[in-house]
Amino acid sequence: MADKSNSRVNRRVMLRFRQFLDGLCLSELHLNGRLFTWSNERDHSTLERIDRAFVSTNWLDMFPDHWLRALSSDSSDHSPVLLQLCVVPGSRRQFRFESVWAKFPGFHDVVKDAWEITCPGTDPCRLLDIKLRNTAKALKDWSCRFVGSVRLQLALAREIVLLFDAAQETRSLSPEELLLRRQQKLKCLGLASLSRTIARQRSRLLFLEAGDANTKFFHLQACHRSRRNFIQKIRVHGSEIVLEDAKADAFYHFFQNMFGLPGARSHALRFQNLGLNTTDLEGLDHCFTEEEVWAVVRDLPNEKAPGPDGFTGLFFKSVWSIVKDDILRVLNAFWSLDTRSLFLLNDAYIILLRKKADAIELKDFRPISLIHSISKLLTKVLSVRLAPKLKDLISCNQSAFIKTRSIHYNFHAIQLTCKLLHRKRVPAVLLKVDLARAFDSIASLLASSSTKVLLNGRPGRRICHARGLRQGDPLSPMLFVVIMEALNGLIKLAYRGGFLASFRHPAVRCRALLYAEDLVIFVTPLQRDLRLLKRLLDVFAGASGLCTNLSKCSATPIACSLEDLMLQQTLGCQVVYFPCIYLGVLLHIKKLRKNNEQVIIDKVAAQIPKWKGSMLNLAGRAVLVKATLSAILVHVAITTCLSNWAVGAIDKLRRSFLWSGEAVTVAGRCKVAWPRVCRPVEFGGLGISNTDQSRGWISLAGCDVKIVQDLFRASVEITLGDGSTALFWVDYWLQGMSIEMLGPNLIRAVPPRFRSRTVWEKVHEVSLREGVPDNFRWHWTSDGMYSSASAYRACFLGSTFFLGAKFLWKAKVHPKVKFFAWLAAKDRCWTAERRRRQGLQDNDACALCDQESESIDHLLVQCSFARQVWFLVLRALSWHLLVPESNDTLMVWWSVSRKKTDRELRPGSSSSSCLLCPRPHPCRQCVPSLPLPVRAPNAAGMPAPAMLFPRPPPPLPPADPPLVRSSPVRTPIAAGMPALAAPRPGPHRRASPPIRAPPPSSCSRPTLDFTHPAARSNCNGDKSLDTAAGGSTGGSGEGDVVIGAIGGSSGMPGEVAGAAAIVGGRQRGRERMPAGWRGEDASAEEKR
Repeated sequence: MADKSNSRVNRRVMLRFRQFLDGLCLSELHLNGRLFTWSNERDHSTLERIDRAFVSTNWLDMFPDHWLRALSSDSSDHSPVLLQLCVVPGSRRQFRFESVWAKFPGFHDVVKDAWEITCPGTDPCRLLDIKLRNTAKALKDWSCRFVGSVRLQLALAREIVLLFDAAQETRSLSPEELLLRRQQKLKCLGLASLSRTIARQRSRLLFLEAGDANTKFFHLQACHRSRRNFIQKIRVHGSEIVLEDAKADAFYHFFQNMFGLPGARSHALRFQNLGLNTTDLEGLDHCFTEEEVWAVVRDLPNEKAPGPDGFTGLFFKSVWSIVKDDILRVLNAFWSLDTRSLFLLNDAYIILLRKKADAIELKDFRPISLIHSISKLLTKVLSVRLAPKLKDLISCNQSAFIKTRSIHYNFHAIQLTCKLLHRKRVPAVLLKVDLARAFDSIASLLASSSTKVLLNGRPGRRICHARGLRQGDPLSPMLFVVIMEALNGLIKLAYRGGFLASFRHPAVRCRALLYAEDLVIFVTPLQRDLRLLKRLLDVFAGASGLCTNLSKCSATPIACSLEDLMLQQTLGCQVVYFPCIYLGVLLHIKKLRKNNEQVIIDKVAAQIPKWKGSMLNLAGRAVLVKATLSAILVHVAITTCLSNWAVGAIDKLRRSFLWSGEAVTVAGRCKVAWPRVCRPVEFGGLGISNTDQSRGWISLAGCDVKIVQDLFRASVEITLGDGSTALFWVDYWLQGMSIEMLGPNLIRAVPPRFRSRTVWEKVHEVSLREGVPDNFRWHWTSDGMYSSASAYRACFLGSTFFLGAKFLWKAKVHPKVKFFAWLAAKDRCWTAERRRRQGLQDNDACALCDQESESIDHLLVQCSFARQVWFLVLRALSWHLLVPESNDTLMVWWSVSRKKTDRELRPGSSSSSCLLCPRPHPCRQCVPSLPLPVRAPNAAGMPAPAMLFPRPPPPLPPADPPLVRSSPVRTPIAAGMPALAAPRPGPHRRASPPIRAPPPSSCSRPTLDFTHPAARSNCNGDKSLDTAAGGSTGGSGEGDVVIGAIGGSSGMPGEVAGAAAIVGGRQRGRERMPAGWRGEDASAEEKR
């Protein structure tokens, strides 16, 4: 454990303390420079970390820059901790393209005007550099004038609303004041949405959508990232440096010696003698075409960290028609070797990431390059051309950065070899080689590239490259694996030539495996072989610049005697034993013990408190479960046979975080059974991986060989070539069948009279093709390549498809809305009928119509009030034929209505259906409001943002006057609207009051009513947005939906429920409408 120097800990108490912290939403501050703060002051002392600092999220928001360190324990067994509130020195803000700019009207005009300014000269690189600088300056000026500070505008709008709220308590507001108050409320909604989008971009949590969490979550994540990357002090030659200028000079000289000076080459390699693979490289030097470049631009990530120019992939996608000609001229100039001014577009920033938690030495920071967008585009085009050639150039024992090869193949091959050597008692040494500064030391000349070190947000002096590959460049990883193939060839040449001794067992074929800079070599424990291998690594370092850091290498003996363990003296590296870490997973030769599996469980549990599940809605937590918690488990489970106890413990953590946002929860909060949640989305689940060991997709490690073999044989189609790979007896190479299937008696060696004569006839018809390898094709993917995701889906073949999954999950709405619709389709919402079944209440009558039981289908589709909502909304959209019938269920109506809709209108129909699925207000009271008008798309084809000063909403389509009756039978309030059915007799049904029409004076033009909580909608689950509108969500935002209503200013229960507003918050207790409710005759207290 990291909190104690030994493993004697009380995990039950630790779990209770973790639950206590989660309940208070507290975060622990990182202790810099120390691991423990207490000692028992004995000779063989026990060290623990007892002294800690916990703060709330509000404190982190107020003091984002802080520093916690431990002092000397001079007179105590405790080390006091000192918390310093750091003041980060200000720096000139660099230009960064904001994603929200592309949604504003006028954005394309600003870019076009700045781009078309006449520039002197004919050099395409220099012209493009000038145009990019002009565009950046124009966008900054336009943003200051048109957009301004979103935070400042939001604060001003909230203050104005607050003043009006205080004023209306003592007097009535004038019509002008009411209009201004309404405009400021709408402005708060739009500005809060923009603020959330900006915070998400700066948090770098790009796998989350803007509606998955509130603004505070993204803001805290951005502050945490900034605090984590802040370098407080460094140590140079034993002296600590804290001044910014001194730290910048130290990093400049360090990287100048690394990149700016050419490395000396003491050796040269003859590649023709290494026996490396060759392939046809035709097409790598063709001229660049517009279609090729646009395909690369289209695949660029929208919001990745930009380079020195500040532009992201979204900018080039949005204005490609404006900038494409100049970019193509630069690429074609590069193709024709005209690189006069390429240095202007080939610069980069270096950001420094810590290799360990308390990095203080210069070598403890990993340089990551943020490259100029044009240079990145150029190298991306080249990497797309080179990628298909790599699988033929690189040997199969290299897996990194090559499509169709997985990181798990290396681990699985090494583990199988270790188990084979251990079982056959063959002495061997597993040597893990660490290459010092792998990407930075390669002697590769990049004449036009330059770099500036970005220290705490301030760029330093320019460094012109003389060597090194840049981490962050799309082409650098591919060049690196090509260089590592030379080392692979050297090792193979040494084994072929007999310089390195072979193993005694012929089944040991794996000698060296490489994954990026992680090199594993199996060698015999002979002093001669170890010295020769060390010499091979020195020769490769002299030729490429990739030196071996033997102090970080490790040697693991396998079936070695005591004399063989003296190898540490020869290699000068540390000796470790199984289980050991390789590629982040425990490499073992025996079954893992419970304490080994507990490390994996703790790794998953440590991720949960960081996210503060209270700031995430259900959809956001589902994304994080799939992206992080499940990814950790799957990465381990594919290569390691975890026990059912470990899988169950991790599943409990995943399930608890999904439904409650905490590490532990009760069963009542889990709305859907975990096996159903883990089904693919097309089969009714959320797509979360189920790591049950009985499933074949997870068993690369061979937990259940029979299941793996059955799944593999049923999923692979074999095209026979030379027959060297396909297994004769068991593979399906014989017209889709195997000999084991056609002649099972041959396998069992029974008498000849029982053998099938048709087997020989079928085998005789097959002819082998010399020189053509056997081809194995995976059934469940379009390209025929294996993937664990396709194997997981294959386990559910034959299951019943989820009705409506296609249009539910592909609807263009926020994920929280989809999540609610999924719960509604599963009938897992807390309706009155379900609460009665659980014994939580006695009466299950619908609080809106008081005629039927309140099931989810009745509440959303069958209720007469809900059908009136659908009628008004669908009539306004000219889809009045899609109004649900009184006996339709939700899923059947969705499916039928989708078939009735034209194909080009189906996406809009699905989105509208998901958005308008109403969940009643706690008192089922409908208050008038209107849906916001849909904005027309701008020139880039993207929807325009919410207007800061919106126009009045359009009126409803004309309708016939409402009918007024005094009979107890409910009647429609608009012509053509489905009538409300009469109440059914029953002991628990009470007489329903008649619906009265509003007076003529109240039937004026409908307006948006922002006084009702339903109008304070927050489509993204942001609490600050609700507060800006004058209310509070009252919960964590779990994708619930409440009803708004369409009509005038009246608040009668008989008026029609309208466009549903999406708000955060759990379902609160429902109140029944008073028995004497009579429309406008009701008192103000009853209406409120």
